[in-house]
Amino acid sequence: MRDVVQAVKTLVQLATSGGTDAELRSAIDAVLIDFRPKGARNLGLAKQALRVLTKGIAASKGRATQVLLLALGALVEAGAAPELAWPAIEAQVAPVLAGAEKFAQECLDRSELQDLEDAVKREGEGVRKDYPRLHAAWALLRAVCMAANACLTRSPKLRARTKKSSVIVKALGVARTLESQVDEVRAFDRILRLCCDEPLIVIHPESRKGWRFVMTDLASNVELYVLLLDQIVQVAGAPLGRLLKAKRPAQRALTTLQSPDKAPKGAVTADTPFHMVQWTGLRADLTLPHPQTDQEMQHTIWLEGVPGDISTFESERVILLQESLVKRKIDVDVPYDALHPTLKRKRNLTAAEVDLRLAKMAKAAAKLASTRRLNPSLAEARTSSSKAKKAKGIR
Repeated sequence: MRDVVQAVKTLVQLATSGGTDAELRSAIDAVLIDFRPKGARNLGLAKQALRVLTKGIAASKGRATQVLLLALGALVEAGAAPELAWPAIEAQVAPVLAGAEKFAQECLDRSELQDLEDAVKREGEGVRKDYPRLHAAWALLRAVCMAANACLTRSPKLRARTKKSSVIVKALGVARTLESQVDEVRAFDRILRLCCDEPLIVIHPESRKGWRFVMTDLASNVELYVLLLDQIVQVAGAPLGRLLKAKRPAQRALTTLQSPDKAPKGAVTADTPFHMVQWTGLRADLTLPHPQTDQEMQHTIWLEGVPGDISTFESERVILLQESLVKRKIDVDVPYDALHPTLKRKRNLTAAEVDLRLAKMAKAAAKLASTRRLNPSLAEARTSSSKAKKAKGIR
């Protein structure tokens, strides 16, 4: 561990003086080999090494910054304190997102293509010559997001603090092209919007059954959906009780989410016996709109979305379930590194509790619908958004 500070200094020197790829790989390996964050003495040296690295990032440009950011993210993955690494990364996030979004949009506009990767291949060089600063941001984009994701997945406190950063939130809000087409940016957006220890109410109106859960480290609605089915669908041969009768998620899907180190090879999928619907779709008779109609689409909870977008009722996120007309399969991916998606069932709701909650939600939904009728542009915007999502993916 005593050599880690010198190893970091060597890495910074090589990165900022144009070291070859082989030299840089060797220098990063040396840093990771020497890095041991545990123990009082080692902790002090680890902090010193991080200070050297973050100063190097602040003083570097271009390729050197990319290399040093990736090294910083690797140290966080190896056990360095994310809070110590974050300031150097945070300083890069907003300007890099803003510049890379403009670069991406310029490439798309010039090429008249819809796929960003193809657009950059065709027009990237021309845009680089005309807008070198935007290209520099584009070149840093993936390294910045990967380092940021390493920090945010390992620190709930850091996530909570970053969510309150108006600069970063605004930059992400503008970077919609990047969010939709660059995996690292999409991951950054989703990790920042993780549900951590948040309450969730799930109700199946037709059967008058409901459940109360707590969500932790859930980054996607697919994760939520698979873990939810595991909790509320009857196991073959067991009493039905307050559970539902449907096809349970395959063990391959559950293993992928719960034990990612043991995830099966190849594609992993899960069935979709239910639609998830926002409470705002509840009708006065306590039923949901017919599946796959425009009325239901306005209130659909899309599987390509995130739990953080599920509407709340009385400070709790709510999902209403109804049977799917068309059974589809969804891809189940390994969770983001260092996250452990969990859905813990706290208790079942009684039929009386379900009836009472549905009645309150139906009344609030009717009032909200009346407000929207007075503002048709709002309803039209929601419908257009839902149709666009349907065209992109699945429920």
